[in-house]
Amino acid sequence: TILIGYLITLLVLVDLDGSVLPESAKSIGFTAFFPLVITLATIVPAASMILAESGLRGSLAYIFHIVTSLAPLYFIFITQARAFYFARTIRHGGAKYFVSQRTVSTSHVPFHELFATYAPSHFYPAMDILAVLAVGQANTHQPRLFTLTWMIWLIAMCWLVVPFLYNVQATEPASLLEDLAAFSRWMRTADTGKSSPTESWEAWWRITNLTPTRAGWEAPALSSFLGLFYVYLGARLNATL
Repeated sequence: TILIGYLITLLVLVDLDGSVLPESAKSIGFTAFFPLVITLATIVPAASMILAESGLRGSLAYIFHIVTSLAPLYFIFITQARAFYFARTIRHGGAKYFVSQRTVSTSHVPFHELFATYAPSHFYPAMDILAVLAVGQANTHQPRLFTLTWMIWLIAMCWLVVPFLYNVQATEPASLLEDLAAFSRWMRTADTGKSSPTESWEAWWRITNLTPTRAGWEAPALSSFLGLFYVYLGARLNATL
């Protein structure tokens, strides 16, 4: 689904959106709704179990609670986390099991810890997709482009917002000041070589950008392809200015 955003922007930059998008609007629109299919696939098993145990009223109440608590946004977010680390494991190997913390939903997580945890898997791809879609939207002559890509915009926004939406006391002034001070301290703390990613920005950068020892040819090939895409994107934008 995410690759469709890159494809549409590429079509816009080569002036093929007018001849291609109207014919493929239905197929692109169906693909853009794929995250909703994932959400339904996540809800239906639990709703079916509650239907068998508590009846139709209990099942409908469960679905209503899921929707009103914005749980579908969380499902979209967690699906990206699974996809990112699954792809990383397939590409590089060396996966490890980490015991999940049960206190995440009841304790406030500082901003710098959220950034260190989700920047490579969610924040960077989200900003990347939003920038690409914005370029396509700004250069297209098709008024229907946003109707074909609105779900991709929503997915990217979910990746940016959900960690803070489910973070307790994230918008309280006292917590905001503490997070700002902690983030400033995190950025200024030097890496001692044994620092954890949540103690120092330098340590986080060093650990995040380690060269995988088991990487095959797929990793550099994918990076090279994305690099060439952005070189072409910049060249086309420069030609239109």
